[in-house]
Amino acid sequence: MNRSKKNVGQPVPYKNESKLAKMLDIPMSLLPDVFHLEFSGNREATLTGCTGIQEYEEGVITIGAGKISVRFCGNIQIRSMTEDAIVLEGVFHSVTFLPASEQKS
Repeated sequence: MNRSKKNVGQPVPYKNESKLAKMLDIPMSLLPDVFHLEFSGNREATLTGCTGIQEYEEGVITIGAGKISVRFCGNIQIRSMTEDAIVLEGVFHSVTFLPASEQKS
């Protein structure tokens, strides 16, 4: 019998993380580098699993979310923030997902 060996201890690719979360019966938000973004119309956004604020200027808020950043543009402000979640409110004009190489330093 020729059986292939599984890579034990190797990072799980993103596409398989939802399968892993289902298999372990845990929320995906508990897995590393996974965030959850939820909108209530264009007036409120909740980002869970964030790693910090990277940019905060009038009309632009950029938040780290694992391996990417999420840039919100519009007449917005931070309503509340915890260690790993943030709630933004106002009127959103656009939302952009930026890979790590395009994040503003």
